[in-house]
This record gives sequence, C-alpha cells and structure tokens, in this order.
Amino acid sequence: MEAKRMHPMKMVFSYILTLRNSLFPLFFLFIIHMNDTSIFYRGARWLMIAYLIWRIFSVYIAWRKTTYSLSEDTVHIQRGLFKKETSKVPITNIQNIQRKIPFYYKPFGVVFLALETNASGDHATVKLEAVGKSEAAQIERRISEPAAPQDLAERTDTPANKENMSRTVHYWPTKKDLRKASFLSFSFLALIPVLLTIFKQADEVFHVDEKAEGIWESISASYWWMALLIVVLIIAAVAFGMIKTHLTYGNYEIASDEAYIYIRKGVLNERSFSIRKSRVQAVRILQPPWKRIFQLLEVKLVIAGSDEDADDDKEINSLYPYLPSDKAMAIIQELLPQFTMPESSHRLPPKALKVRMLRLPWFWLVVTAAIFLFFKSFWYISPILFILQYAYRYFNYRNTRYSFDASMILVEQKGLWREQFMTSRKNLVEMEITQSLYQKIFGLVTVHTVNRAAPIHEETLHDVTQTVAKALMDWYEKRGEDIRLKA
Repeated sequence: MEAKRMHPMKMVFSYILTLRNSLFPLFFLFIIHMNDTSIFYRGARWLMIAYLIWRIFSVYIAWRKTTYSLSEDTVHIQRGLFKKETSKVPITNIQNIQRKIPFYYKPFGVVFLALETNASGDHATVKLEAVGKSEAAQIERRISEPAAPQDLAERTDTPANKENMSRTVHYWPTKKDLRKASFLSFSFLALIPVLLTIFKQADEVFHVDEKAEGIWESISASYWWMALLIVVLIIAAVAFGMIKTHLTYGNYEIASDEAYIYIRKGVLNERSFSIRKSRVQAVRILQPPWKRIFQLLEVKLVIAGSDEDADDDKEINSLYPYLPSDKAMAIIQELLPQFTMPESSHRLPPKALKVRMLRLPWFWLVVTAAIFLFFKSFWYISPILFILQYAYRYFNYRNTRYSFDASMILVEQKGLWREQFMTSRKNLVEMEITQSLYQKIFGLVTVHTVNRAAPIHEETLHDVTQTVAKALMDWYEKRGEDIRLKA
C-alpha cells in the first residue's frame, strides 16, 4: 500500500473533538455571560473565537501532513509539519483492533481504526482516525493474516479468501434480552441528571427557578396531578432507558473465526472489536444479585497487554454484560475451546471458617469508632454492620470452590455476588504461597496467581490446606510441559 492521507473526514472528526472539549468555555462565555460587556469577558470571547479559527487551519495542516501506509509486515504513520514523527508498528505486535463508525462517518463510508499493540504508555495504541472501509478491511485482513506473503490486492476478492474470512456467530441479543438489559443497566436513572442539568442551565439563562416553584406548589396540592406527574416521569425514564440501551447494544453480535473473537455493537454510532484468541489469558464470570434474579451474567476476558481499568479496554474485555446464564458456558467453549471446565471442585476445609471468624473486622472497628465519635445518633448502624460483615465471611466460606486438572485451574466464589475465574496453567506467569499468623496456627495458606495483563492480573485463593498448596505448586512446576520453546 502506497503512503496516503486519511479521508478528509478526519478534519471534521478533529474539529468536533475541539468543539466538544470547548463546550464548557463556550457555554460559560457565550450563554451564561452573554450580556456581560466587561473587558475580561469581551477579551475572553474574542480569544475563544480566535482559537476556534486557528484550529480550522491547524486541523487542515495536520491532515495534509499525516500519511499512513502498510507494508508486508509493518504499519507506517508519518505526522508533523516542522518536526516529523514516524511511527513503525510491526504487525506481529498488534493484539486487538477497534473499529468505530460515528454517525457522521456513515454517509461517507469512513472508519476510525485503533490498533492496540503490546507496548505501554502513550504509543500503545495506533490511531487511524479516518480511513475508507476498503482500506480498513485491507488493514484488518493483513493484521489477521500476518504470515501470508502475497500482495493483498491480489487476494482481496477471491472466493477462497471470502470463504477463509467466514465467521461463526455465537450470540446476538433478542428484543427480550435488550429489555432486560435496559432495566438492569439502570440507564433509566440517567434521565435524572439530564433533567437536572437542563433545568440548571435553563435557570442560569432564563431564571426559571421561581416559576418552577410556583408550578410545583400547584401540582403538589393535588393528588391527581402528583399521580399523573409520577406516571409521566416513569414512562419517560423507561423510554429513555430503552432508547439508550438500544443505541448502545442494538446490533450486538459476538462472532469468531479460527484466530479472532469479533464483537460488534451500536446503532447510531457503531463499534467493533477484534481480539486475538492467543492473547486471552483467563476468563472471569461476574454475576451480581440483580443479574442473578434474571439469570444473566457478564463474561470478562483477561487479555495480555490490556488494561482492565481503562475505559476503552473495559469494553473490549467484556463479551456482553447481560449474557443469559444458560448460554454463557456454551459460548465460552465455542469461542475458547482451550478453556475447559474441570470436572470436580473442592470446598475449603472447616478450619478456614475458624480463621475467617477470628480475623479482626477492621472495617467495622473504624466505622464504629467514627460513629461513636461524630454520629452517636446513628449507633444502630454498628451492630447491623457487624452482623453483615460476619455473615459475608460465613457465606463466602460456604460458597468458595476451587479445582484444577491437567491444564486448567478454576476458583469460584458464590454468595450474593458470584465470581468465577478460570485460566490455563501455561497462561500463569507466577504462583506464590503466603501464610499469616492466624493461618500458621491452623495449618492454612493463601495461594496467589498472576496472569499477564497491563501490567498484571492477580487472583487469590484464601485459606487452603498446606497439602493442597503443595499439590498446586507441583502442578504449576509442570508448566514447562505446556509451553513450546522457540529455538
């Protein structure tokens, strides 16, 4: 691929970001203080106008001086006017691909591509803000098939290649699933801050506070008007939540081929991700109580080089936040057949309950001290919190399970919150055994495991016997049998 500029829509994209980042000063200067004629505000308004005009020229120059190209094994990006910056990213270093299509890109057939590498820091992700769909597909195919030496132009539209590119669709939410998601995501509650923000901004401009108080007094004086207002607000909140959920999770699809997992979502603004299967280090299953009632759960993937706390990576790591419980394990097996569930599981020994009950309840002690020092009237919170903390310890002990076989290890905690962690032996980079004073008395230990992520993902299995810990360490020491060393 010859070096080429990005689509002109990149200028629109960049300027929209500028306007979005300038919303507060624009609103502050031109709406709230629109009638203020002091030198400070007049000067600030002119400076803001000058900045927005300057950004038009700087965005155009940045577009003119930015080019990208694709060689057999490298993505090249060149930026800069006076100081040239050239980025060369080996295709083998690219782990995941994000594709975004904002609504204003759709009429022009333009795509935003983000290529996530195994590096860290500011250069971890290579962004191609506006490329045509054909170029985006070509880049994605080249990254997905890095070993193929022939020119991409020769194999783009051949029937054989189309067959190789076929994907298996594993899940798409039904309308019933979307309705459940709209309720369990609590997106209907987002209407409250939206209405408050609109009211606050309208009050600052039009001073509607006094009028609103008069209207509220009239409504609150009548039970019928109050009932009607509540019904209208409930209908508006439910409709808002359903629309928001549909726009976010509509057209959702989980698919895969031999090498990648593909996730697509969004109606107005489309997004899609591709995850290299070989980078998946572990699987986490999360099920809070409100999802448990509706038999739903979330499956998260621990991916090498992916930060679980980063906003963008949170979307990539989650298969779907509201998967039906009866389908989740089947989907995991289809996507990642190497992750097999061990046949039998083991409970913690009875001694583990004694250790947990003897540990000091530090959280309860700190809260109780604060209550009796500053909030004595809330004394009843202390015994309630004490009961809840020890009830949690008991149920956590009762519902913790672990198992391991020739290649897999699984740790499961069931209670109000269900959490399950599953990984293979070859994906564990470290296993450590620790022992506290209480554990030493009862002959128990804690097992810590580490998987590669950004920087790492840690899991802990508390209060197992030393015999189990030794068996786990012996099991882990055979990890070399699972790893193929390259010469």
